[in-house]
Order: sequence, then structure tokens, then C-alpha cells
Amino acid sequence: NVRLTPSGLIKLVDFGLFKQGTDKVISTRLGLSPAYAPVEQHPLAPGHTDQRSDIYSLGATLYHLLTGVLPEPSFDRIAATRDPLVPPERLNPRLSPHVAAAITKALHLAATERHQDIASFQQTLVGHDVPVVSAPQAAPARARVAVPPRRVYAGASEAPAYTRVAVPKLPVWPEMVLVPAGPFLMGSSSAYSQSRDDEKPQHTLTLPAYEIGKTEVTNAQFRPFVEGDGYTKRAYWDDAGWQWRTEQHRTQPSLWKNADFNGDNQPIVGITWHEALAYARWLSAQTGQNFSLPTEAEWEKAARGHTGRIYPWGNTWAVNRANSKEAGLGKATPVGQYPGGASPYGALDMAGNVWEWTRSVYTPYPYNPTDGREDLRGGAQKSCFTLRGGSWVFGSLALRAASRSYFAPANVSQDLGVRLVRHP
Repeated sequence: NVRLTPSGLIKLVDFGLFKQGTDKVISTRLGLSPAYAPVEQHPLAPGHTDQRSDIYSLGATLYHLLTGVLPEPSFDRIAATRDPLVPPERLNPRLSPHVAAAITKALHLAATERHQDIASFQQTLVGHDVPVVSAPQAAPARARVAVPPRRVYAGASEAPAYTRVAVPKLPVWPEMVLVPAGPFLMGSSSAYSQSRDDEKPQHTLTLPAYEIGKTEVTNAQFRPFVEGDGYTKRAYWDDAGWQWRTEQHRTQPSLWKNADFNGDNQPIVGITWHEALAYARWLSAQTGQNFSLPTEAEWEKAARGHTGRIYPWGNTWAVNRANSKEAGLGKATPVGQYPGGASPYGALDMAGNVWEWTRSVYTPYPYNPTDGREDLRGGAQKSCFTLRGGSWVFGSLALRAASRSYFAPANVSQDLGVRLVRHP
């Protein structure tokens, strides 16, 4: 682990992890952070760790710092049919080619393909050989990188001039949780007294594996879309959405400057279905990943699991597990404030906080993905889209995982946001 001290020093900590075991057998692979750990550090992996394992971890740290995105865990990468690691230069086009190449090489799954020592990593990273001078004889192990002497300027006029440039914020996608493939119960049984007609009949659906946002999209995550080309590039918008944006002269969400709703970690609200869809397409283009709005079925399975829970946490209402009308807070909270309300897959705030747009046209059950409800061609001009999850404005009945509502695609509300899914 890396820690930054108040004085600006960077320190490595937790070397105690390497002291576990007996006098004869010492485990070096018991403590790890998946995004930063190479394959050989996994407890079940063959082989052993060495300095190339540390080089992988340093490469992962640089990847995260310079792109704002956690690298895919090596254990997931090696199990995938194709390596899902997005090249760092795609996430941050301002990276120098030698920096991007150094990081990519450091993150190779095979240790033999990485930099074989830290000196070669350093040389590739800076783009040329780095002179190294020997330390004093009293401390031969403490070689140091030579640093040019600091120049002292006699006056301000002698100092070099620097130009400050505005740097656009890089896209950071929401943390995702995996929803495994398999069947689940969708809708409500007629035997359940609080069920509504549009939730019936209850039926079984089978979905392939996908990932869904651990939380709703936040204002901080939406900001690069606003400050970049999200509202100006036609390619991100469907026909009806671009027509709406043009007619409304929209350049940001309707509540973007409202202090009650624009905290960095609050969910983005005041967005239309058009803006939510454009954001998903924009994020896909920026990251090379396949993001979209969830279908009703994807949303509901992620919220209640395969056994058809009434609420994400179980079958009994609990006021302390969600931001609902009963909680009495009167606005959306920062995401993730109710860990006790997590779904079976670890998704948070799927009950309450804000309603969430889906890509599904509001249509009677049973749910059939081939009946046109997921065909967006022309649908955005004439249909209403399903909302899920309930919000801080509504009581427990609306926060059930099977509860459905709907809105026209150009409508907005202070308690309506979005959560994304990602497909392979």
C-alpha cells in the first residue's frame, strides 16, 4: 500500500503482510488488493512472486493515477476470452507514448514479458537512460537517482515563464459489481398483498452475466460529460434526443447548479432519458467498454437476486436501510450511505435515494425482450420508459424491487437519476 504523508512524502506500508507463516514456510501472497495484484500473487496460482510482481503493482498504481480508472484485476483478465484491460493512452490521450508503453509492459499478465527490473522500468518510463550514482561507502545499498542541482534565480525576471492550461477531466466510470448468469424471479406473485397489476404475473427469466453500477452515477462521474463534448457531439445522441437537446439549447442537466443536488457524491438528477442514454454512449466511446442503460430485467435481478426478494436486503421493510420518505431526509444523499441495504450482489441504493432510468419501454408483463420494448428505434419519440428503485420522495411500497413507474423521455425530476450496466 502507498500512503501520502501530510508533508508530501510517499511511503510504502504494510510490509507486515509478508511475515505470516512458520519459520520454514512464509506466505508472501496472503494480502492483496485485486486491482494491483499480479496473477502470481493469487493464493491458488502456481509459481512464486519476485520483483516483477512489485513492478506489476507499481504499473497498476501509475495506471490508476494517470487515467483515474482502476485496472481490471489480473485474475479477471486471465479468465476472460479477450484481455479487457483498456490501454492507458485511450483513457488519457495526453500520456506520452513512452509512459503508456512502460505502464502497459508493466501490466503484462506474464511476468517474463514485464520489465525484468526496476531500472529498465524507470528508463522506459522517462524515455531515456537514467544516470545512477553510487551512494557513499558507508551505505552501499542506498543507490540514488542523480538529481540536477536546483537553480536559484536572482530575480523574478530571470525565472522561466509557465502557461497554465485548462485540463479537461478524464472519464471515470462507476464501480461495477458482477451479476452472474442464470435464472431469477421477476415481478410479484398475486399471493402478495401489496403487489400491483403491472408487476404480474411473476415469471422466471434467464439472463447472461453482466455488471451493474455499485451505485447510481454521481455528479462527479457525470461532470466530464458536461465539460467535455457530451452535449455537443451528435454521435452520442439518438435522433429524438438530439432534436430535444437542440430545441431546448441544453448544455447541462437542469439541476446542475442547484446546491441541494449537485454535490460530487450525490447521484446525478434532473436528467432526461435522452441525457442518460447519451452519457452511456459517451462513456463507452471514451473507455472502449460496452456501457448502456439497464433493461428492466437486468435492473430487477441486480436488485433482488435470483430468489425474488421483496427488498434488496430481504423480505422485511427496514427504514434504516434506504433513503425513503420514512427516513425524512428530504433530498438525495451521497451514494453508498446505506451499506445495510445492499443487494445480493453488492449493489447499493437500489431501494430509495433516486428513481433510475432503464432502457425498457414501459410495457405490460410478462417481460419479453423480443417484443419491441428494448428496440429503441423510434421508441424515444412516442413511448414512456420504465423507472425503478423508488426515491427519497416515496414510501416503502415504491421501494420494493418489483415496483415499476414510468416517465416520458424528455421529463426530468429532482429524484430521478441513472445507474449503468456493462456487458462483455
